[in-house]
Amino acid sequence: MRTTTPRHRALPAPRRAPDTAEATAPVHADTRPAVLLVSASMGAGHDGVAYELARRMQASGARADVVDYLDFLPLRLGRVVKRAYLAQLRYAPETYEWLYANLDRNRAMEAVADAFAGLARRRLLRAVRRGRYGLAVATYPLAGQALGRLRREERLDVPALTFLTDPDVHEMWLDEGTDAYLAVYTSTAEEALRRGARAALVVGPVIPPVHASPVTAAERECARRSLGLAGTSDPVVLVVAGSWGAGDVERTVAALADGAAARAIVLCGRNAELRERLEERTDALCVGWTDDVRRLLAASDVVVHNAGGLSSLEGFGAGVPVIGHACLPGHGRRNAAVMRDNGVAAMAADDRELVGLVRRYAGTDEGRAMSGRARALFQADPTPLLLERARPVPQRRRLAAAPRRVPRAVTATAVLAALALPVSGPSFAFAVSEAAEHGIGVTRPPQSTDAVFVGALLDAREVASPEASAALVRRGISAVVPGAVAAAAPDSVRRMRADGVSILTGPCPMRGGLHLMADRRRVLDSARLVASASGQSRAPVVVPPDSPRSVLLTRTATTVGLADAVVQPDVLPRLRDAEEVVLDLRGVDPSDVDTDIAAFEADAREQGLAVRPWGGLWRL
Repeated sequence: MRTTTPRHRALPAPRRAPDTAEATAPVHADTRPAVLLVSASMGAGHDGVAYELARRMQASGARADVVDYLDFLPLRLGRVVKRAYLAQLRYAPETYEWLYANLDRNRAMEAVADAFAGLARRRLLRAVRRGRYGLAVATYPLAGQALGRLRREERLDVPALTFLTDPDVHEMWLDEGTDAYLAVYTSTAEEALRRGARAALVVGPVIPPVHASPVTAAERECARRSLGLAGTSDPVVLVVAGSWGAGDVERTVAALADGAAARAIVLCGRNAELRERLEERTDALCVGWTDDVRRLLAASDVVVHNAGGLSSLEGFGAGVPVIGHACLPGHGRRNAAVMRDNGVAAMAADDRELVGLVRRYAGTDEGRAMSGRARALFQADPTPLLLERARPVPQRRRLAAAPRRVPRAVTATAVLAALALPVSGPSFAFAVSEAAEHGIGVTRPPQSTDAVFVGALLDAREVASPEASAALVRRGISAVVPGAVAAAAPDSVRRMRADGVSILTGPCPMRGGLHLMADRRRVLDSARLVASASGQSRAPVVVPPDSPRSVLLTRTATTVGLADAVVQPDVLPRLRDAEEVVLDLRGVDPSDVDTDIAAFEADAREQGLAVRPWGGLWRL
């Protein structure tokens, strides 16, 4: 049961550190509050809070900027850490459980993590000073440690706050130099105080306004109709697995199907391989990365999560009951337990209990009561409080450089490598090199072309349709044909090529690490099948965003196209000049292909961009 602890605790007066810059007169008179938010591209949860806080502050007239902590690490270690972490969650999750637990209680490993967090503090300090920020807010654990350490060392003379995006309070979040912590749950704030935090504030979830109101009956009916679920008698369950699509999602989908409990919508995030596997099932509707989560929530009776992240909070805002199942090791299991203990979500111990909980909470009074408790979390907006603390800082003519500590940085890097190698194995060693950086086998469009280069990803029915082929010719874009489709229908591929359509193949997600040779075989097989079926001299292979792209893959005759985005026809994002884009039309009726491409073209034109065939980069 939630306690009646006051929603806000007073922030202590921040310490004023000695000014290391020369005492000079200000040369800039900007008196607006200025806030630097330090997030990390380690899943959508950290970025989601940071960008929403920035939006709210900017709407209040303040200056707010978001930076990625990983970009401040030396030697491109941020990229290594991100890929090793993702590989660990996907291929060795129990080792992450061990690592997470030991980082919370093993002093030696805590010291390693603290040293690693410190590697970024010099660059962070420079960013705060040069940007004249009056407040620094971290939404990622290591960023919070780095800022807290700068406060302890009396080098950062503006307040440093940390927003606890996890319900569970892990040691990695904590640093005695941090001025205050912001939390969604009262129990989280109390645990932070118990573990030594100076101050804690309960502010509730920070999510965009579109997710902050309950779903209406009319909205639900419209959403289900748009997804082809109108009139369904079974509960509709939205299965979420974060932006990376990590965890045993297939187990959750199978449990729902085997128990005849519900119709599943699966939000696969950026995990194209997961989506490809699940699309073979007939009992689940699969969705890739999308900004239209509200529509999926509106269509759903229950949300099933595995990490207690951003999608869970969006479920709370929409008034949809939330259940944890097959949770990720470490933070996923602990977060789900905290949510359950606060009475705002349920947690299934096994597959059978998941089925029972769906029936218990979908469209029932008990489900509405739990959703009501979750909705009650939305009581305080931290924006005014943060802006009060963000005092303007005058610009000075010269800043003293933060002292270099090369020996300590080198030592910390070596210790981290020694720690990470046994955990992440070959992923740590191989994932650091990308074909794009070396320019081997990769063609990138020239900048300032005022165009995007597009390939339409097609299924077997669309490849066989003369109407779809004619639409591609008329609209001037390429086709992306999976190798399996080319193998099953080579005549259709050859006819499409004869019509004048340039053909790529893919998408081919790269798993990296121990799967390096399997990745290589998959790419070569797909390229060979499509080149043979189409009669083209070569078939460029489309590699999705965020896939490890090993240099070894390109040491062949294979040509690689690095997709910047994979978009759905009904969710058109902000485009950028010279981007390479996959327009995923799989599942679209062939008669609608032309309409969907036309809508994409119109959206691009509004952004000042022309649409060109992706295959044109290789003169296909």
